[in-house]
Amino acid sequence: MVKRASILFTVLILLGALAPITSATEIQWHEYEEGMALANSNNMSVMIDFYTDWCGYCRKLDDEVYVDGEVVALSENFVNIKVDCDARPDLRQKYAIMGYPTIVFLNSSGDEIHRVRGYVSVDQFKTDMQIALNLKDATPTPTPGFEMALGIAALIGLALRRKSNG
Repeated sequence: MVKRASILFTVLILLGALAPITSATEIQWHEYEEGMALANSNNMSVMIDFYTDWCGYCRKLDDEVYVDGEVVALSENFVNIKVDCDARPDLRQKYAIMGYPTIVFLNSSGDEIHRVRGYVSVDQFKTDMQIALNLKDATPTPTPGFEMALGIAALIGLALRRKSNG
């Protein structure tokens, strides 16, 4: 009887060891420098979530969209980075972030290939992630004058902030 129990116990342990490993249940987020280095060394696309702690829609994105199983599964195709724009104004400026949340997708070369502005539903976000995956090998074509327009918009925003601060 003891031998039979021992064999049964061994079989159960082996079955447990051979059971399929379940996929992640949440998105694995990285800090900016760590994530960009990881993406570069692994030749992967990037998803950057630009947020602030005071942004209600940023929290809603975390609570409703980033927990969806299909979104989590799609996120495994990217190196996922979260950037608190209050703590990293340098990155807010570099990526011309004008509102929150903003999600920027980069190809493996670090070029922006897609952008999501504001809160979107789970279904829309899955579509946006799929668009970014489809564009991951595309060479971005810069829009003529785009950088200048972003610079002008940033200057206007700075002037408005200074005027309102008085």
